[in-house]
Amino acid sequence: MKSRLLPTVSPGFVPAGFLAAGLLTCAALPGRAQWVDVFATGFETQPVGTAALTDVSDTDPQGPFTITDDDPHAGNPGSGVQVAGWDAKTGTKSLLVRAGSETILQLQGPRSGTRYQLDFDLKTVTGDGDRNFYFILRSMGLDSNGDDFLAYRGDRGAGTGFWHYQGIGFSGWAEVPEPRRAEDTWQHHRFLIDMRTQTFDLFINNMEVPAVTGAYLSRPGAPVPTAIILRHEGNSADDGYFLLDDIALKTEGSKDLAVPYTEGFESYTAMENFADDADPAAVWVTAEAAGSGDGKPIDDTKIQVVDATVVTARTGAKSLKLEGGQQAGVSYAWGPTTQPDVEITWWARVPESIQGTTGNYLRMSLYGVEGGRADQGDAALLGYGSRDANVGDGTSLTIFTTAWQNSNIDYTPDTWEQYRLTTHTAEGTYSIVKSPDGVPEIIADRRPFIGSAASWGPMFMVAWSSSNGAGHPPVYIDDITVRAMDSGAPEEVVQPYTAVSETTRFTTAATVRMPAAVGGAAVDPRDSKTIVAAIDSINGALYQVKQNAQGVWELDTVPLVSGLSNPSGLVIDAEGTIWWTHDFTQSVRRLKAPWRDHQQEAVISGFGGSADDDPIDLAITGAAFSGTIGKPGHIVVADRDVEASGQRGIYQFDPATIGINVTDFSDFLVGPTSELGGGTLNSVSYLAATSEVVTVNNDETIALTNAEGVVRTVFPTTAFTYLAGVAGDPVTGRIWLADRDLAEIWSINPDSDNPADRKEVRFDLADPERPERRISFNDPGLAFSADGTMLVVSDSSAENRGGWLTILSGQPASPPAGPVVISSAQKTPAGFVLTWSPLTGAKYRVFRSTALDGGFQDISNELTVTTFTDATPPAGRAFYRIQSVTTP
Repeated sequence: MKSRLLPTVSPGFVPAGFLAAGLLTCAALPGRAQWVDVFATGFETQPVGTAALTDVSDTDPQGPFTITDDDPHAGNPGSGVQVAGWDAKTGTKSLLVRAGSETILQLQGPRSGTRYQLDFDLKTVTGDGDRNFYFILRSMGLDSNGDDFLAYRGDRGAGTGFWHYQGIGFSGWAEVPEPRRAEDTWQHHRFLIDMRTQTFDLFINNMEVPAVTGAYLSRPGAPVPTAIILRHEGNSADDGYFLLDDIALKTEGSKDLAVPYTEGFESYTAMENFADDADPAAVWVTAEAAGSGDGKPIDDTKIQVVDATVVTARTGAKSLKLEGGQQAGVSYAWGPTTQPDVEITWWARVPESIQGTTGNYLRMSLYGVEGGRADQGDAALLGYGSRDANVGDGTSLTIFTTAWQNSNIDYTPDTWEQYRLTTHTAEGTYSIVKSPDGVPEIIADRRPFIGSAASWGPMFMVAWSSSNGAGHPPVYIDDITVRAMDSGAPEEVVQPYTAVSETTRFTTAATVRMPAAVGGAAVDPRDSKTIVAAIDSINGALYQVKQNAQGVWELDTVPLVSGLSNPSGLVIDAEGTIWWTHDFTQSVRRLKAPWRDHQQEAVISGFGGSADDDPIDLAITGAAFSGTIGKPGHIVVADRDVEASGQRGIYQFDPATIGINVTDFSDFLVGPTSELGGGTLNSVSYLAATSEVVTVNNDETIALTNAEGVVRTVFPTTAFTYLAGVAGDPVTGRIWLADRDLAEIWSINPDSDNPADRKEVRFDLADPERPERRISFNDPGLAFSADGTMLVVSDSSAENRGGWLTILSGQPASPPAGPVVISSAQKTPAGFVLTWSPLTGAKYRVFRSTALDGGFQDISNELTVTTFTDATPPAGRAFYRIQSVTTP
């Protein structure tokens, strides 16, 4: 069995075995596997670097870095994380992180193995401050979608110590006695991590004698490192900065997919009694935690290789047993592959679970890079057994989409059965088949990966775990094969549904495919036809959708703003300024017009002094909204849950006088209160007909608030179950509501005595056999144009192969005027000149792309002439497309 002695932190004493382990970082000894690089950089290949510390330009590192906070304390926005060209441990460049800023290094090719070695050079300058660097190695795998693997920081005070967090069997920070942090001096740090014991040795400056030996990792259930958070936790400008150079992570015993990886567990020693720690080794990283919460101990008996004395293997003499529930599982990460997809085949033997309980006795998880990030959790999930009282029975096979659902395929209890998962990475989907080599049963057919990223891949890890709950009986897996492959061409993307109007208000429905799940949307009041929509994801953005002709819209594929963290509600004011909220990061931001001539600005960066406000949506009040509290032309912000108090609120501010980076904002129109509903607020709009602000709550409360802050409630007769969006109709004065569960839009009268509910729009599936492709209204995501001639509907479904916008209008779409015949195309000193033959009653737009298969951009706007000069053609090749439409 493993020895689990308490760790020691004695810099002058090296226990037997630990010094040898440290020396192995330089040369492999007999019986040891080779080290394989996971990631390494000295920042020398970065394209730019600042010339001095005083240079506050926005020189973010390129490549696998997610900049999560680029605004330092009392510094220029965008200068928090920089490539520094004025100081380095080696070469000429390093990474600078100023006080209060953060970036995440994404390990896009994670690997599993028996040991890890992390090296980096660090220079800290704290000055008169009290805190500086904080590095967190984050991991995923089995039943963990992100947890601290290793946490390491400097003093939080006037000291010069280094601290690491120990979270196995107990929890707390431990200080490294020696050496100390040296101000403004490069120091080399090395962690040598043993995955079998989940301990590490730490070396600082001296790579032969460890400063810490046998210290525990930060979590017992944190399996495979996939990202490194590089954070400066300073709380004021005097906390200085740190520089990082020559960071490298490698692992021992890794196996890639150059040839298919097969595993029957025959090479490992089987348990002899139930107290043995008979884990599989090599590529398998195990996690066996007892109980729940921080500091839980390890239970060595949850994962064991077993022979026929326990259960008959599917083939051979041995199989792998998992039992007990969270957390008990194994993970295998293979790193990057030369093929776009992976195919994973395995055999499972699972007993019947108890219906109505949390009884996913076995869970299979797939992990990959999501939108460039390697820290975002499962990409695909298969569960065996009852998920809860609502999903699955004793033998159900369940899958996760935006929630757990029954696949309507069952497993046979206590019987070896074969399963196969195949990825279709290029289109962001996967398939799972039961008994693929027998009588196949389809569990998932090209289901979208979990998440809302616009791009996926590579896939890098698979895990099996005894999941969700405690005390689960043993389950078994055997005969695993993982291979890299190409699953073929993407499936043709079809429009998933059709919007059908139940009245004569809207007669035309246009659908625009967006890069990913759509958040809030708004129509520019200056023309009542240009739409701006948010991509509500961790790599979010704002896009504009332009009306090319009557009833015809097209996405401008170059975002107005990118790199946003879950942008949510959105509105455009009379001057064309875009205002939007970030519910997770508690902010309100704006982009002034002309949009491409300005940079986004953080207007409010903190609400109410709390770390847990959720500004979900916003609206602009009308001219008649005037009272003691509310004023016309103010922006109101709906807060899902004010300061985690279980109450809702509506903030307000004057857009003409609000400053920049306002913190601790607490100017309320309403709240905190329960009058706005008992659940979380989902959306807010302004209703000009009654001069009130209308909100909808997750418990179906529809509340209207006047300029005095007085709240009243409307009670419709329809049994709504998930009101995701609300919009005040500027024409009829009715309240329009989007119900996610019904997949319908209704309107009601704001008169609470006569709501007069009316179904307005339904969304019919294009393929009734694919019910998962139904619309999923975003909350928020319902917006009228200022003149009421258009209604925009946002779809946040992860099932629909990217988000969709539906634009409802009352005029028929203009058909194409006919094919355009280009008469000449030539390069001139003025640029590239295109000329084409005229078409009767037509207008034109010229689009350009550097690739024939997509990415065409409107470079002309609407034309009535039949010639156009591209004054700035790209240096390489370019493709042009001319679109004609009938004049509206």
